[in-house]
Amino acid sequence: MKKLKLRATELGAKEVLTNEQLKHIVGGVANERAYCRTDDDCPPTEYCCQSLEICVPKSFVCP
Repeated sequence: MKKLKLRATELGAKEVLTNEQLKHIVGGVANERAYCRTDDDCPPTEYCCQSLEICVPKSFVCP
């Protein structure tokens, strides 16, 4: 776990999410989120997470 956090921090992650939070975002919230291909598909406060193909808040670090 420590290695993972260190690595995420080294990559410049603003938030380190737990698996539970990821499940919530990917599983529960994904249905409500806009699907996207580019940042232009998302609201101004969000960007397109390419790997998930959904709009996520700018503070969220895309996996």
